[in-house]
Amino acid sequence: CAWPRVVNMVHTYSQEALARRRLRALSLGFLTPKLASHRQVCVPELLAPRVRAITRSLELHCQDKVLGRGTHFACSAAIAAAGKLLISKAHLQDALAAHRVANRAKHSWATQPLYSSS
Repeated sequence: CAWPRVVNMVHTYSQEALARRRLRALSLGFLTPKLASHRQVCVPELLAPRVRAITRSLELHCQDKVLGRGTHFACSAAIAAAGKLLISKAHLQDALAAHRVANRAKHSWATQPLYSSS
């Protein structure tokens, strides 16, 4: 049995109306382009701020790989990079702060439940 082909679905916007809505959303700043080398990760809403903090720490840890050797701890890598004058003191302070926030995000669970009860 062949399904009939529906050309215009009822209760949908026309292509022109959708294009106008998209342009308006873009002009108001609701749409932002995704960088080609980035991906989105679907996580529970309660975990999103934690994942963001951990991701920032991982980004900084990747930058510290210019040392030419592996360093297990992100803070140690940042300190070693500063010791070799590969990063500025200000960058070191920012990195250490980001790593502290990430560590709290990974290990401090007393104030926030993992999942909502609803």
